[in-house]
Amino acid sequence: MKRKKYLTREEKTNDFIIGFGGFFVLNWALYSLLLRCVTILIAIVAHELGRTGETIERLNFYAMLFLPPAVNIGLFIFFAWWRPCIALGALSAFGSLIILVILAGVCFFLACLTILAIASPAGGT
Repeated sequence: MKRKKYLTREEKTNDFIIGFGGFFVLNWALYSLLLRCVTILIAIVAHELGRTGETIERLNFYAMLFLPPAVNIGLFIFFAWWRPCIALGALSAFGSLIILVILAGVCFFLACLTILAIASPAGGT
């Protein structure tokens, strides 16, 4: 494969949008696949090996924990070499999720602080 040479700004914009939207679609599909298929496969393998339910849950946990970041990092590296604007779009989607999580954390902190201030013995005064 050869690195894509962008001739127009429209090609860069299209690849960026593909990367941004593709990040969400890929992670949704990966999560759905893991919930259904990996759980079934691990249950079959564990049954064949005579493992307990706790082992199945542990294996499923590790698959859910390590597989999505490995796939995402691999795709980031792949697209950074061959389609850089797609990689930039996917990184922007990841960055936007981080910003949303930080904002949600600040809102949660402020809500808890307000509730604690109102519920304090001083009555919020």
